[in-house]
Amino acid sequence: MNGFSIRYATPDDFDAIMVLLDRAFGFPNERASGFAELLPKLYHPEMKQLVAEREGELLGAVGLFSRRIEVCGESLTSIGIGNVACRADARGNGIMSALMRTATDEIIASGAELSELGGRRHRYAHFGYECAGKKYVYNVRADFGPHLGGGASEMQCVPLDGFVADAEALYKSREARFIREDFDLVTRSWCAERYAFLQNGDFVGYALADRGTVTELILASPSRLSSALSALFDKTEAEALGFYVSEFDPVRPYMSDIYDGVAIRGSEQLSVLNFKKTAYAYLRLASRYRRLPNLTLPLEIRGNAGTELFTVCIENGKVYVTDGAEAPLMLSHNAAVAFLFGLISPERELLACKNAAVSAVLPLPVFVPSADAV
Repeated sequence: MNGFSIRYATPDDFDAIMVLLDRAFGFPNERASGFAELLPKLYHPEMKQLVAEREGELLGAVGLFSRRIEVCGESLTSIGIGNVACRADARGNGIMSALMRTATDEIIASGAELSELGGRRHRYAHFGYECAGKKYVYNVRADFGPHLGGGASEMQCVPLDGFVADAEALYKSREARFIREDFDLVTRSWCAERYAFLQNGDFVGYALADRGTVTELILASPSRLSSALSALFDKTEAEALGFYVSEFDPVRPYMSDIYDGVAIRGSEQLSVLNFKKTAYAYLRLASRYRRLPNLTLPLEIRGNAGTELFTVCIENGKVYVTDGAEAPLMLSHNAAVAFLFGLISPERELLACKNAAVSAVLPLPVFVPSADAV
């Protein structure tokens, strides 16, 4: 198939795009009737989509969804890529590759600091995306309470409706967060089940759940985690629940006596377009919750948005990122994403053999909450 062209969609394309996407991803299914129900925060006539067409027929689409992240006072722009799709009878003609190349060029031109997506690593590594971040996945059983010597929970777990404003205010207290322009809509993403925790009638926290996994749990007093989980189990009547928790989440230390099993996974596939700024933001975050050793790390990164030459410095707990580097470690784009933010990096492991401080600092704690994923 030759002669297809790529352009930005218009509101008039909305219905045709949704038909294309829902068919490509197997909607309707047991979860939702389609993307418009699953992710109403993203799918509307004004959404930003690149489409491939031939003689007026839509053949494929890629969504570009811009969000802002605040990390310890630093502001980053991330453009998430979603719904990479091609019509079944048009596959094998380079449509997806052409859409992705156009999308990544657009993201670089926009000046965004980073981009993320979910999907197969070997497919998207060609476009600069690499597994990054760290997500703790705790498994907790409903009968954990008696093993801790605790009694019945003094908390109550109720539907979040009616407490959305309280939940949003609590969410805004986080040091690292995606800016949620419409908190209510974002927290409904992925058909989430939403719960509020009450103590003596007062709001003290909330949780978002997705088919047996709690994807977000924020408490005004993290030390009351045990009581909150007891109330959640009473409400859901589940025998066990999974919990996604970031490395810097205040509830993580309190999971130690509660969980039955734990795994550590990558958070998302990431492409960094401004390594210096992104590294500095997440270095600041890391320094807030753990003691960082002194380290001087000169880097030359040949990134997809251009070569960056800078030095990471940590001195007595203070973090700096300065321009220029002497005798730098040279990294390709994907290798640099893994080195700074990934769970696995051969280059980092090799350097850590010479300087143990590297392992104490890296990887940096990038985390994409499920509600903010595209």
